[in-house]
Amino acid sequence: MYLSTLDIMKIDYNVSGVLNYIQLEKFCKRFNLLPSQIKANFDGWRKLVLYTEELIFLFPRDPRVIEWLEKEALAYEILGIYDDLPFPKLIERVSDKEISYYDFIVVTRMKGSAYTNFENEVEIQDVRKMLHNLTHIIPLWHNLTLDEEKIEKLKIPQKNSKNIGLDNWVQVVLVPEQVEKGVLYFQGVLEYWGKRFNFHSTNLLTSKDILPRWTNCLSEIANLKPVFVHGDVHEDQILIESKESMTITGIIDWETVKFANPVWDFDFGEWGLKIWEWREFFSELRREMWEIYLEKREIKLESLEGLDLFYTMSELLWVIKTPEKEYFPITGLNYEGSIQYYLEKLVKISEKM
Repeated sequence: MYLSTLDIMKIDYNVSGVLNYIQLEKFCKRFNLLPSQIKANFDGWRKLVLYTEELIFLFPRDPRVIEWLEKEALAYEILGIYDDLPFPKLIERVSDKEISYYDFIVVTRMKGSAYTNFENEVEIQDVRKMLHNLTHIIPLWHNLTLDEEKIEKLKIPQKNSKNIGLDNWVQVVLVPEQVEKGVLYFQGVLEYWGKRFNFHSTNLLTSKDILPRWTNCLSEIANLKPVFVHGDVHEDQILIESKESMTITGIIDWETVKFANPVWDFDFGEWGLKIWEWREFFSELRREMWEIYLEKREIKLESLEGLDLFYTMSELLWVIKTPEKEYFPITGLNYEGSIQYYLEKLVKISEKM
């Protein structure tokens, strides 16, 4: 195959950010494609993407991210065993230095449009419908059975740390043996900031009565069995059929896959700022999502507040450790106001427990 002047004129010139003309010629020959069929997308942090109507070609941006692409390939390999799941299927791992110095992978392209394309048009009822639909799908991958070899490749080390701090609290408190220690540390943080800003609500939240309630609730979360986790579920990874139906047609970008606690697939912190415009509904949305999820997976917990408690606590700690910010988009408030906002949320959550 030889690229004529006419062929070159039809090329999406972003493609040259991945392949030069000689590489592109060999690429087209190998995959039986015309240059005009190939488009490029560089939105991802770690990948360069070429795509056609049917296929996606994933290239690492540089050597530092090759391991992430390997993880993604492993995820598609695992997911590919199940034909009826709405996830990309691994077609091929390609090692061809005439096309690319780095190995790349080929997967099927999913139908649908990323939810982010609808975010400026939606109302809360649309957001709720999408999140409910998402929660019905999450158990499909959480229920997958993995062999020990794959579990070892995906497992993240537990942080049995003697020193709990703002940076590692979210990992430490998910270790069953460390939950009470994590709650005591959190209460200590609240006591400090309560005195600094004279927040009266911290008197309740640092009381001995709260300690067992928070500990029991978070222990239920920490003791959930680790599962096959996507690890980065957000608006760009969720493909939607239409704004009207909010039917989810696919979940993409599995480079952050891991074998870990299921709560990691319910993190609004992975989303962009638009979802936070609905923050006043987060507590009820999380409760609804958690109830659907637990029912789908036939898990019984004493409290449905665990998901909201865990993420409200982790979001507050994130605010506290970034005092240089004058304004927090996740709350719409300044530093002191953001801390007060989360303290009030914690009081409301605790009253339900």
